[in-house]
Amino acid sequence: MFSNIPVQLLGLVLLAVGVCALLTAVARVVARRIGLVDLPDGERKSHSRLVPLMGGVAVFASFVAMLFLVKWIDLPWLAGDDRLREILPSLPISAALFCLLGLWDDKWSIRPWYKFLLQIAAALPFVLWGNTINLVGLFGLEFELQMLGIPFTLFWLVACVNAINLMDGLDGLAGTITAVASLTLACLAMMGGEFGIAVVGLLLFGSVIGFLFHNWPPAKIFLGDSGSLTIGFLIGALALEASVKTATCFTLVIPVVLMGVPMFDTTVAIVRRKLKGNGIGQADRGHIHHCLLDRGLSRTQSLWVIAGLCVAMSAAALLSARLQNDWIAVSLCAAILVPLIVGRVFGYNETVLVLQYVRIFHSLVADSNRALRARLLLARWDHLSDRESEELWSEVCDRVAAMGGNCLQCVCHDQQSQERLGQIEWRVDDQLSISGTRWQFQYSATGPNTITTTLTASGVSSERLRVHRLDDLFDIFNAFQRLWVLENALGVQPAIQTARSSGQTHAAETVPLPASLTFQQETADESDSGRRAA
Repeated sequence: MFSNIPVQLLGLVLLAVGVCALLTAVARVVARRIGLVDLPDGERKSHSRLVPLMGGVAVFASFVAMLFLVKWIDLPWLAGDDRLREILPSLPISAALFCLLGLWDDKWSIRPWYKFLLQIAAALPFVLWGNTINLVGLFGLEFELQMLGIPFTLFWLVACVNAINLMDGLDGLAGTITAVASLTLACLAMMGGEFGIAVVGLLLFGSVIGFLFHNWPPAKIFLGDSGSLTIGFLIGALALEASVKTATCFTLVIPVVLMGVPMFDTTVAIVRRKLKGNGIGQADRGHIHHCLLDRGLSRTQSLWVIAGLCVAMSAAALLSARLQNDWIAVSLCAAILVPLIVGRVFGYNETVLVLQYVRIFHSLVADSNRALRARLLLARWDHLSDRESEELWSEVCDRVAAMGGNCLQCVCHDQQSQERLGQIEWRVDDQLSISGTRWQFQYSATGPNTITTTLTASGVSSERLRVHRLDDLFDIFNAFQRLWVLENALGVQPAIQTARSSGQTHAAETVPLPASLTFQQETADESDSGRRAA
């Protein structure tokens, strides 16, 4: 029985190639007559003349016709294959909805969010017909999705749809990616004993090859959204079927690696547009094929480079499935994509921006943690009845030092007589020679009996001082003078030793004081720091 399969499959594939090539020739004529063409814009679109847009209709019609032909002739070696019979009603229906949605978008253009919602609606017949993933296998582990099964399946299908759609920016590119992916999925299905699914993949492969006769650079017809949305859905649906190890477990790594190039391009596009403040659906010239064209490659050369990457990804997926080891697929996928980033071929600027955002986020989290500790310190001070003055002063000095400070001075004086009542100072002399940004923070508060307290902190920091750090220092200085400095300054002699040997104070007895705040910052180079140290 199985000895006859290769000959029959070859005949079906060749028939699909011929049917699609014929239908595509018809679509070229029909598209021109009804005005469904793509006009050049001189920017993103590299073609110089109008090109028909109904290639996707020809691919869809050829694929569905061949699918029902296979069902009608009732091949003997597919007699016991229930899976092909189960997906037949739902797969063509959802594919037709995607094709109609793409035609509407080609003719009148649909807003990105409406288009996204309509994509979900188009995928629903296939999903609700029973093609839902309930278990996901990842690195040898299985995760039960339960109620998340339907959302996960819809997400996967729509992700594949948009990955192919965003890659459809170069003559023959989307068709080549689909041909490689569909042939690989057919092989995966055969490895798993799913010959019906393998036939579906080969029929899609043959239909796309027939279309590529007209779409190879320079293209005489484009897929249009009617084609890119349809074949994206078909690839996603086939991946669900071909990557099933048991009745319901979907091995996630293999299809993701298989679709690694378009998904990587889509992910980078989303990151790039979000970081630039643009909408996700806003087109640009940052895709991988644009990068290759900007490097001087021709359209045909760029197409072959991307096709080579897809073939390498397919080989990684097949090897991983053969050895039943997900780590092989992930490692080979990284070995293919990382050189693109490191070599600044594609995704380098986006990766650098993401890393910068991660560092900024980490810095914000760290600063928030420091701010929290400062608030907790103030809360602890407010609930202490007694406090050792030197310990309180030491904590303030530690806070200043954490900001790169090397000097802190507290001075109390009578505002009317200008008589200095006391002072205390902390200094780290060996930090004066450090180059960087020199900053100074001064806090003054005037209380009863015209007593003014001034705290001055200065230092050198290699990073720009952050505003909420200043807020923390302001609050700490305010609490410090309220809890200790002012109470001690009322009865001290004008000497440092007197200020350091003050008695204890009670937070409840103090009164909040009006304060004035000044902050100065300038860049200090090594020579200037050296002169101050001298």
